[in-house]
Amino acid sequence: MEKLGLSENGAEVLAKVSTYYFGSYGSFFLGLMITVACLTTSVGLITACASFFHELFPNTSYKKIAVILSIFSTLVANIGLTQLIKDSTPVLMTMYPIAISLIFLTFLHPLFKGRGEVYQGSLIFTFVVSLFDGLNAAKVQIKVIHHLFTEFLPMYDIGLGWLIPSLLGGIGGYIFSILSKETSRPSETQFNK
Repeated sequence: MEKLGLSENGAEVLAKVSTYYFGSYGSFFLGLMITVACLTTSVGLITACASFFHELFPNTSYKKIAVILSIFSTLVANIGLTQLIKDSTPVLMTMYPIAISLIFLTFLHPLFKGRGEVYQGSLIFTFVVSLFDGLNAAKVQIKVIHHLFTEFLPMYDIGLGWLIPSLLGGIGGYIFSILSKETSRPSETQFNK
């Protein structure tokens, strides 16, 4: 395997390995499999997005939206996988922690009886940390915040600094929801009047 050398991305690794083991037939079958897999995914995504945007903007035809999405996707795809990964990393570093927190909260929904404050607290705290993760990935580093997070947030250096704030935000939201319900209850003296 040392003959293959270093690769920039997973697609390049797959291409090299298939060619190494199966020769030109390997490249052909890999290309065929990727084409079929990507074609079904892209057709599904384009039709679903075109349908959604047609409902959102009924004056624009479904066909026109599908064509626009197809052209846009073609342009983005021709950037190249390595460049696409590089360009999308800051956005993904900002959004993934929020999505992961939301998934965990959904699983734990019955535990805190779906209190909105738990969702809000957890997601706000997660967003604050993940925003700076995204900025760091975009090479926009705010040194004071970066130093503060690196010093005080466990696992920040491996991209999991949002985990503890997410938990604390959820617990804080739960406590806030309980306290706000207790203060909003009318006292017994109001009923006796």
